[in-house]
Amino acid sequence: MLIVMLAVMAIAIQAQTSQIAVLSHGETVKTFRGASGFMDAYAEAVEGDIITLSSGQFTAVDIDKNITVRGAGMGTTEATDNQLPTILIGDFEIGARATDENKLILEGLQHNSAIRWNGHSSGIQLIKCRFGLLGIKNYVYKTTLENITILHCSFEELNMAGHSGLQKCDINMANSVMTKFLWPNNTWKDTSFEINNCVIINSTGGDSTGEISYCFLNNCLIFQSSEVNSSKLHFGNKSVAYNCVWIGSSAKQPFGYSNTMNNNHKIETLTYDSPFKDGTFYELIDPLKEYKGRDGTEIGIYGGRLPFSAETTNPQIVKFEVAPRTTPDGKLSVDIEVKINE
Repeated sequence: MLIVMLAVMAIAIQAQTSQIAVLSHGETVKTFRGASGFMDAYAEAVEGDIITLSSGQFTAVDIDKNITVRGAGMGTTEATDNQLPTILIGDFEIGARATDENKLILEGLQHNSAIRWNGHSSGIQLIKCRFGLLGIKNYVYKTTLENITILHCSFEELNMAGHSGLQKCDINMANSVMTKFLWPNNTWKDTSFEINNCVIINSTGGDSTGEISYCFLNNCLIFQSSEVNSSKLHFGNKSVAYNCVWIGSSAKQPFGYSNTMNNNHKIETLTYDSPFKDGTFYELIDPLKEYKGRDGTEIGIYGGRLPFSAETTNPQIVKFEVAPRTTPDGKLSVDIEVKINE
């Protein structure tokens, strides 16, 4: 871990605050303070820039630029996760098309309201974020999502069943959690959602048949609690599943009749209070760890090539202190500490 100490001298006197946004453009660095810091930094950002946010709450803004936004952490219930999160406040939209040089990357953020895909997006990466609702913006005709990567994220609701329908969808999700998953019944044939080493809770199909189509699952746990009617829900013949475990009742083969031989397992009734260990972030109880994925590691978010971790891979602002008064020449001393994980 490398600790970088930055001493910033501000000419004007400003109110002390714990939130800071740092905009990096090449070798040029500019700081913005307060809840509006992210909005202000974004307004000045151009393609390829990096915005680093401290812990604390920031007002959200619609994002359609290919930039990188790095927060201090998503915030989990893990005992080892002591970093206060970066929280974005207010609904916002994301929609950016990657170029050969730049793409939109969001990492280490928490958001508890609604985020909507707006129109055509490509190359976006969501890494180590904790979101409330992520869904399709209503009445945007034929939304396309191409080459979207989701890694080590958590969603209270992932709702892709917008009024517009998906004309094209190419999403790869790994080692993430969806506590509610809604998938449209009018997906196009070139729609693909690859889900690896994930936990899916209380899902619903896109129509009255309960069928979820064009999803490809590997090494996942699907848990339907008693609060959800899952008698019809199933991954249809247009979906493929390998080495997955289904917990909950279902009137049909949950993985489709053509997938029953792909080393999938169905547990009608769980004899334990929960499939997850108390005080952990969706760590499976020991009996469920006996079910192995295609690579021989456990199913769920702590298995596979990239086991879940809430620790960000990018720099975090862990200290921000403002001097109580200005110097005799009218300057204000600001002390910033940035932690870089190696």
